[in-house]
Amino acid sequence: HAYFKAKRFVEAEEAYRSVLHLPGIEPKFRQDIEENLALSIYNQGLVARAAQDTDSAMRHYVRVSEALPRSSVAAPALFEAAGLAYDAKLWPQAVGYLETFRARYPAHNLTRDVAIKLSTAYLHTNQEGQAASELVRLSLADDNQEYKMAALWKAATLYESAKDFERAANSYAQYVAAYPRPYPQYLEALQRLIVLYEQKGQAAQAYQRRQQLLASDRRAAASQKTERTNYLSSLAALSLANAERARYAAIRLTLPLERSLRRKREALQKVLNLYGTATSYGVLETVTEATHAIGEVYYSFSKDLLASERPKGMSKIEKEQYTVLVEDQAFPFEDNAIKFYEKNLSYAKQMGVDRWMRDSHARLKELFPARYDKNLLVEPYINVLH
Repeated sequence: HAYFKAKRFVEAEEAYRSVLHLPGIEPKFRQDIEENLALSIYNQGLVARAAQDTDSAMRHYVRVSEALPRSSVAAPALFEAAGLAYDAKLWPQAVGYLETFRARYPAHNLTRDVAIKLSTAYLHTNQEGQAASELVRLSLADDNQEYKMAALWKAATLYESAKDFERAANSYAQYVAAYPRPYPQYLEALQRLIVLYEQKGQAAQAYQRRQQLLASDRRAAASQKTERTNYLSSLAALSLANAERARYAAIRLTLPLERSLRRKREALQKVLNLYGTATSYGVLETVTEATHAIGEVYYSFSKDLLASERPKGMSKIEKEQYTVLVEDQAFPFEDNAIKFYEKNLSYAKQMGVDRWMRDSHARLKELFPARYDKNLLVEPYINVLH
């Protein structure tokens, strides 16, 4: 005790160790001596730290935890060692100390601080997946809502970077379920989920998330929306429309025509509504594709009507009359197609000519060769058809 009070901690450590080797020591007395021994070692760490001898300080702090893991200063000492390694950017050592701390003291009140430091140390040792796992842990346990939200978002992006797409998707799904605000980041999380599902070949899940994205945008106030959210919503509507268009195209106009035609019309309206939604956001990148697609859907409906199955047993005159009736039904759809092809060309003044405008122009050349069988050109300042 005299060595300890004189701050001669090396001699105090030796003396306390010698006492512990004596026979017949009572448990309570042994516990007190072990506590004093731990403090002697810990104080050697404090002295080394004050002298800016970081290596010695860490060594002494770690010795406390290794020799006397149940002492009152063992956990703080190991955390001090981790903190010194962290501050000195000795990342592998910091990881080792922090992982040891968690294994030895899983219920300690410093657990949150350990997770914070460990997430950073993992990043600096190129262990992005482990860093993400620490952030997920923090997102579940922390009391600060903003911190939890930021931690979960960072975890998802780290899992993505580490190509752990399953955990990335799970983290984004947790984010979407827990944090609908701020709206732009919520929509971004949905978009990342969609991309991840597509990468994993999970088309049904991607489809559902697109529906969720579009439904969320319908409910969102205009003040919450940005150019980016409009783009993502337009993209989702376009993708959903393309999927519905494939279902629509698979419906054949067979006898009885009234029944199949009703199914076809219903599918047509659903597709047109989705393409219309895609254009409503005013995003030129998707407007021209959607507008051309609307023309194509109308045009295909017209052709499908003309090629629809004919009733058997009709006379020649009856066939001719039936064909006239079908043409009367089909041509208005072709007219609508032409209107949308022409509308698509009008966007050239805003953005120049893109692939979808060229496709619309090609259709118009097919339908009106006399008017449109010329090249579509873009001049430096004015977009015109020559």
